[in-house]
Amino acid sequence: DPGLSAADLRMTSSKISAHLTFARRDIESIVPIDADHDGSVSDTELSAALPHLQIMASGMIEIDVDNQGVAAQITAIELDQSDALQFQLHFPQKECSRLSVSTPIVTKLSRGHRQYISVRDEKNNLIAERILNADNPVFEVVITRTAITMNNSLSFRQFLILGIEHIAKGYDHLLFLFGLLVVGGSLWSAGRIIT
Repeated sequence: DPGLSAADLRMTSSKISAHLTFARRDIESIVPIDADHDGSVSDTELSAALPHLQIMASGMIEIDVDNQGVAAQITAIELDQSDALQFQLHFPQKECSRLSVSTPIVTKLSRGHRQYISVRDEKNNLIAERILNADNPVFEVVITRTAITMNNSLSFRQFLILGIEHIAKGYDHLLFLFGLLVVGGSLWSAGRIIT
């Protein structure tokens, strides 16, 4: 599995908050955390890795507001109960007409790693979403008074392709579909169940 991470951006009138989530094993390909290799991370191990994680966090996502770079302020780095690393960053900003988001971290992770990124407003309304990877680590959002649009709306198609690939490459999924066809009786009833 090449890995999948998430970045949730929230735009307010004074800042952009970024909440990034990565599986620990994905980040450990860049910054070793589990020093004794026992499969779990102690508070001591996390504290020892924290300076390296902070350096990495400062460059894992880059935001340009109206073609001007905005510096990230790291507010928190935590390891949650699901063994995922949570990064909280803030980017001070004013109202803008063009937002450019780049995730250089995906070029450093395993080949094929994908990052789902969403941009939301103060009221939690979805402005834009995209799946980024090493070949396509940047997207832009054009913000107008009447409408908020992405310069390239591929997210639905990307999710559809990702889902098809996931099913086609998973033998357990293919076995389940075969079982539906064997037990389901007709192609029509199996098709209804599958969809």
